Amino acid sequence: MAPIAPRVSVVLPVYNAAAYLVEAVESIRCQSLTEWEMHVIDDGSSDDSAAILERFAAADPRIIFTSRPNLGLAATLNEGIERARCDLVALMNADDISHSGRLEAQLRFLTTNPRVAVLGTQTRLLIDGHPSTVTSRLPLSPHATRAFLATASPLAHPSVMLRRGAVIEAGGYRPHLVPAEDYDLWTRVAERHDLANLPQILLDYRIHDAQASAQQIQSVAIATLLVRAGQQRKRAGGADVLVDPVPPDRAAAAAMGIGDGVIASEIRQIVLGRAESVLAATGSGARARSVLEAIDDAPTSLADRTRWQATHDWLDGRVAWHEGRRLAALRLLFTAALHDTSLARRLVAAGIRRANPGRSGEHSPLPEAAGATPDVDQPV
Repeated sequence: MAPIAPRVSVVLPVYNAAAYLVEAVESIRCQSLTEWEMHVIDDGSSDDSAAILERFAAADPRIIFTSRPNLGLAATLNEGIERARCDLVALMNADDISHSGRLEAQLRFLTTNPRVAVLGTQTRLLIDGHPSTVTSRLPLSPHATRAFLATASPLAHPSVMLRRGAVIEAGGYRPHLVPAEDYDLWTRVAERHDLANLPQILLDYRIHDAQASAQQIQSVAIATLLVRAGQQRKRAGGADVLVDPVPPDRAAAAAMGIGDGVIASEIRQIVLGRAESVLAATGSGARARSVLEAIDDAPTSLADRTRWQATHDWLDGRVAWHEGRRLAALRLLFTAALHDTSLARRLVAAGIRRANPGRSGEHSPLPEAAGATPDVDQPV
């Protein structure tokens, strides 16, 4: 294959992804847009990832392969963006699958919408290697996307195509804010540019058990809260307090005035959102419950047993509704809502959503351990 002048650069960070890597790379090689280059960086993998990537690079000159010791996700993303020859850079996870028209659709939109610096797409859950019927409903317009940015990331990170210059201008990813490094970056890019999402489903987002550990979910929750609090301070005229390389832990949260109760609430929302997605994707109540059970012994659940039990009751209600046991479902859902105000709000939002089934597009995602996940319709 003769070298071509790329129109889009793709950045693919890889760390121990041998089990999924062939599908991920092939999904880029099968794009309807053929004028691309892909910077694949092996971030110190200990499995067969490097060997697989070497074979791809030998077979396709559009693939530029680098292997080096582990530096972490944020550093790897920054490195790939710096190396990109094109101003438009598409990101990709090593365990996800891009649909064939993804690069072409994003390139077309960004070419005609110069104010948008970061463009995501809708996603579909991939579980057990099979696409599910669970899809995202991420906000579309720059206005809706900016509004949701005050709460969490409105973009599915592995689906985005971004303007290289805008990201470098904003300072790139901050390694100390992993695993909310994308949310933090979008808040800084949004100070000068617009963000948006396409309505099309152009990426299959894989979920697996490695994403659901108690430690990982706690890290996501705290990092998300720190970014959110940092935004609030900047909007109030304060300095960028997140510029200092402080790890996102409970001490950093306390320094920002974020108490354990707020952290616990955020963790419950993340883990419940994931459990609901698993239920919707698999139809298995047992698998959904296992997501909550994975952190039953964590400090969050032990510190507030009443609200943690309410979270279990809520999911049991979702399972009962899925199985057609409507009366039992309603009893469990209302009991859960009585013991946790966040679940009460969830119940009200579900009712509003069901009362307005024609609304689409301007919806917000549930936060989740690897970025924004599909928004799952509530049962009542």
